Amino acid sequence: MHFAAPAASQRWHACKSWMVARASHASSQQAARSTQQRPPPVRRRAAAAAASGEESEAAVLSCVVGIDLGTTNSAVATVEGGQPVPVPNQEGSLTTPSVVGFTADGRVLVGAPAKRQAAVNPKSTFYSVKRLIGKDYEDVQQDAARLAYSVSADEDGFAVVDCPNLEAGAGGQLYPEEVSGYVVGKLLAAAEEFAGQPVGKAVISVPAYFTDAQREATVTAGRIAGLEAVRIIREPVAAALAYGLDAQKDQTVLVFDLGGGTFDVSLLEVGGGVIEVLSTGGDANLGGDDWDAAIMQWLVEEHLKPARVDCTDPRLVANLRAAGEAAKIKLSSEERVVIRMPVGGGIEAVLTRQPFSPVLCCPLRHRL
Repeated sequence: MHFAAPAASQRWHACKSWMVARASHASSQQAARSTQQRPPPVRRRAAAAAASGEESEAAVLSCVVGIDLGTTNSAVATVEGGQPVPVPNQEGSLTTPSVVGFTADGRVLVGAPAKRQAAVNPKSTFYSVKRLIGKDYEDVQQDAARLAYSVSADEDGFAVVDCPNLEAGAGGQLYPEEVSGYVVGKLLAAAEEFAGQPVGKAVISVPAYFTDAQREATVTAGRIAGLEAVRIIREPVAAALAYGLDAQKDQTVLVFDLGGGTFDVSLLEVGGGVIEVLSTGGDANLGGDDWDAAIMQWLVEEHLKPARVDCTDPRLVANLRAAGEAAKIKLSSEERVVIRMPVGGGIEAVLTRQPFSPVLCCPLRHRL
């Protein structure tokens, strides 16, 4: 898929790399709209989501969607007849991998196509950016250490991802919200095709513990994708609504949310038509990605290092990540999985539920 997200906010204009990348990858009509000058990057947080207070007529008349912008997968839904309806993407799936790849020949791949080529293009394929969005570089170094691509700091100390396949004029860097903007843009394109009308507004769910900077960056991702209006909803509140809780009935609800990259437990008070988050806790660095990483580490320690395989090769890291995720999913329904790796003369590893559950997962379960 050749895709580019249109400009929509001052924050977008504050990201110097985005304009150059977009000019390279967008169509001529879209590129013509990206010629405006931007304020320096130092203003990028202050300018986030600073669109004018008045919404355009197109936004007022457009469709409204709900977006789950996840660490590993994202989804979009609209409302028909008072009921939420999940929207299939261009590949026919109800979920879209939160993966964006920049190819050497100038294409931008989003979702499943990007995920499929990650192993051969590891340094310019970005995933799990939700763990980086709105954060300082010093706060993401633990996560960055196990990514196949490189993460560095901009001049203000904010986390950015390094993209070798961006031309030199772009500085070869993207902010995490810019990457997320491509994912949101793909979801919006699918929603517009599904609804048969423009989509100008969206409600995007975020973890309950997200800081103001992370919320701001998420709003910016929506504006980068072309949304005129973006509202944020806490994920536990969205979960309560999705499960059909009667907001008129007084009750106390505990929401246990273990996602692809984050884990939180929230206590909600429901009643009088209002859902309020009383308290939230959890682990901002615990999710399905960590189970994948546990399998990756097991493969490295038990099979690759003894075979003297170079485990720092980004292509190998990307392959191991994909193998770990596939093995985890398969173990959900089967007792054993065979993992084959075309390195070291051909390595085959057999992982069963027995060692996986108590040995590999025990440290992770203790964090729940």
